[in-house]
Amino acid sequence: MSTQVINPVRNSKALSNGKIGMGFFIGTEMMLFMGFISTFLVIKANALTSWPPINQPRLPLGVTAINTIILLISGVTCFLAVRSAQAEKNKSFKYLVVSLFLGLIFLGVQGWEWIQLLRHGLTLTSSLYGGTFYTLIGLHAFHVLLALIALARVTFKSKKGAYLQNANGLEMLFMYWSFVVVIWPVLYGLVYLY
Repeated sequence: MSTQVINPVRNSKALSNGKIGMGFFIGTEMMLFMGFISTFLVIKANALTSWPPINQPRLPLGVTAINTIILLISGVTCFLAVRSAQAEKNKSFKYLVVSLFLGLIFLGVQGWEWIQLLRHGLTLTSSLYGGTFYTLIGLHAFHVLLALIALARVTFKSKKGAYLQNANGLEMLFMYWSFVVVIWPVLYGLVYLY
């Protein structure tokens, strides 16, 4: 009779309870966004006047397009951080710092856009257009803020080499960050371009 010793070997391909939980959480977040997007589309389709209303400022397409690219690049650098940790290389920290920096730029530019729109009269209560814009885009901004807080924490832990033996925490962050990154081009297309 042989005795088999089970060794807790790092296996990043295994689906941990945390990853399953994050998957369910992201699923509920997707339903939340789909509800808000559906509401936005119904309101827009039933608008009695042109959309956006003639007396409301237009959304900044160019700056937001560049900001979209910045957020997408942050998703790539976050992916590279995960790959680095899975390969047991200590380069994750550098990639995470870049992701954090790009995420902060994205949120900062979005805040600057909002200030400009508010100055030009687009407020939460100025029209249904303003209300739906700030609600939907604000919901995303709130999720970016939460993701940046988590990213800052993971980046700090990565500096200490926390994910060299087990990358699960970093992988769960990447799952959430990917959700935040991927849903933005959808919102940009529907709210800014459509």
